Amino acid sequence: MSKITIVDLEIFCSVGVSEEERAKPQRLLATVDMQFDFSSASVSDRIEKKTINYQEVAQAMLKFGEGRSWKLMEKTGVSNMADMVFETNTSPKQ
Repeated sequence: MSKITIVDLEIFCSVGVSEEERAKPQRLLATVDMQFDFSSASVSDRIEKKTINYQEVAQAMLKFGEGRSWKLMEKTGVSNMADMVFETNTSPKQ
């Protein structure tokens, strides 16, 4: 198993307990570790072969907070974003 890490990706989300805090998106830094078996991709050197397209993951994370609002960071970072990263990694490759 190998790992790809996206470190300190700058994301803007509306997050905060009060409505005033959520009124304007705030800058968040997100780091994501993704473990995966890259053996097929390392042999083929092709993005289509069982790998993580970290550019797709980063783009999905950048768009993730648009038009959304959360009261707690734990809801944003742990639950919803983790689900989104997993879905991006496991979606069928065309």
